[in-house]
Amino acid sequence: MTYTFDKLATKAECDRLLDRANLEKTELNHEATGYTLDTNASERSVTQANADLTSVTAQITAFTAALDALPEGEEKESMRGKIRRLNDRKDNLNERIAKSGNSGLLLVQLRKGLADAQIGELDAFITGVTARKVAIG
Repeated sequence: MTYTFDKLATKAECDRLLDRANLEKTELNHEATGYTLDTNASERSVTQANADLTSVTAQITAFTAALDALPEGEEKESMRGKIRRLNDRKDNLNERIAKSGNSGLLLVQLRKGLADAQIGELDAFITGVTARKVAIG
């Protein structure tokens, strides 16, 4: 963006703008750091959820095969309960991945990108105000 720094008439005016811009930059840097941490956590979470889903699916396959080999009785009922709980876990993992998986990660990355762009704009603004302050003498 083009700023009209030549409208700044005093060093005090420049100092006020620099204080405000630096404060906003500090806040945005803090937000960007938080987004970086959120991105890392989201990546780990998505990876873990996918690994858990693979494991649960393999267990369902194995337990279902074992179920067919068991005679009717208490042990077979117990195995049916385990398979039911594993299917519930699988459904929960699929829902978690759908809601906050890769799309959640991308939204956090978008917020980080927006914060970084604002920091870049603030840097340009601070440079312009500083140059004007020097020019004022």
